[in-house]
Amino acid sequence: TMAEHEPMGVIDESVSEQELEELRQREIRGDLGANYDAIARSSPLKRRIFEFVYSPRVEIAIFFLIVISILLLIVEVSLPTTGSVSWLGEMPIKQAGRLFFWVDFGFSMIFLVEYLIKLWIAPRKWYFVKTNWIDLLAIFPVLRIFRIGRAVRLLRLLRLLRLMRIGQLMQQRVSGLSDELQRRSAENLIIIVYLLFSLIFGTIGVMVFEKGHNDGFQTLGDGLWWCVVTLTTVGYGDISPQTTGGKVVAVIVMFIGLSFYALLTGLLSTIIIERTQRNEAESMEIANLSGHVVICGWNETGRKLVSDLIESERDPHILVLFHESKFPRLLDPNIHYLEEDPTTAQGLERARVKHASVAVILPDTSEGRVAQDADARTILTVLAIEQINSNIHTIAELLNSENIFHVRNAGCDEVIVSGSYTGTMLSQVVQYPGVSDVFGDLFTPGEGSYLEEEPVEQGMIGRSFSEVSRDLFMCQRGILMGYRRAGTLKLSPKEDVRFEAMDRVIIIRRH
Repeated sequence: TMAEHEPMGVIDESVSEQELEELRQREIRGDLGANYDAIARSSPLKRRIFEFVYSPRVEIAIFFLIVISILLLIVEVSLPTTGSVSWLGEMPIKQAGRLFFWVDFGFSMIFLVEYLIKLWIAPRKWYFVKTNWIDLLAIFPVLRIFRIGRAVRLLRLLRLLRLMRIGQLMQQRVSGLSDELQRRSAENLIIIVYLLFSLIFGTIGVMVFEKGHNDGFQTLGDGLWWCVVTLTTVGYGDISPQTTGGKVVAVIVMFIGLSFYALLTGLLSTIIIERTQRNEAESMEIANLSGHVVICGWNETGRKLVSDLIESERDPHILVLFHESKFPRLLDPNIHYLEEDPTTAQGLERARVKHASVAVILPDTSEGRVAQDADARTILTVLAIEQINSNIHTIAELLNSENIFHVRNAGCDEVIVSGSYTGTMLSQVVQYPGVSDVFGDLFTPGEGSYLEEEPVEQGMIGRSFSEVSRDLFMCQRGILMGYRRAGTLKLSPKEDVRFEAMDRVIIIRRH
């Protein structure tokens, strides 16, 4: 059997082919009660028919046939009771009704053949009948005994139940999302399908029985108005069904309306309660954070940064502090979001900056801010963070290189100017073709190589650069690139340079 799909922490932009195949296999097991291997072992003919019937093209074609058949049913009940139909070439109503009947009969035959084929290839016949009872009811009108009198009209409405089948298929397509989004998508889908089915069933049902027998139901709009009023339990009483069939439809719509509002009320209550509990739980988690990473601002750069940090082996706890942002959030147990202004002491204190290890300040260009204004907010945020926690390691992204002096004076440890390295990297590639792969290897998270800076070890003090480099390489601990002394970076130094106690070494390692 196929492995169940694991929920993802970060939302992927697309679903892989393997995941799509898992969804398809799950759908087949739900229909037939067996997987592909059981069908393949039965007979070559059944296997070939199975692969054809359950191919994506055939499933899409059946879906569109269901939609077209429903639209034709809606058009048929909206036809006038007397006269002719102009858009059918002035065809008399009787001939138009006969045309719609045979077209619907053709659709019913297609659905009947599809059902019988699936029943034939299903290893567990009774399981298939119990699972696909909606399809069975929807094809009853094709039998002659069900085409007597008005009973056929009521049974033809059963085809609308296949909307529930469509809803189930659509629900399976969202199972690649996280647990929370999958559950919310499924609940919203159930409500939408339930509402659409109720409106279509009530509108067409009352028109089938009342049109031509009740002056209050002349057009499709009259049936829709009555259905909405009945579903909402308002009941103006301006129009009401008079035939027995119409009254039966009215009773069904009334009960559907009551159950729909009970479902909607329960769902809204659940959402409110769960959101309150989640906010309380997240507040408690934030209150206990320590040694975490605080990211001030939320934009595309922040999303990429958080995504890379999640994929890293360190698996840090991250708190995103932002005032306003339209960018979607990434879902992961180690990511917390706090909507506060990063430039205020209240927001920074709620983010527990005093207990954080690293703070990253991203430029805030919302509300039409220019580069200078965004950098000013960055400098102000750095000043506030350093006042609360002078030991925190601050990293700021600037838009204007002229502001490096100011943000350094504010106490920022590292400064990155947006786009400043792009031109240099391009010039390096032009002068030395092929080095772009080196940059790609270093900048790909979770793969290739990465740079790490760490304090010099006790055994390295007093030894030369060449000796330490050779030992690290022989022990497969990486390649020594340089060192930092008193804040000054030295890459590829002389071989006889000896390390001191306060130095920090720069090493390139493989993941």
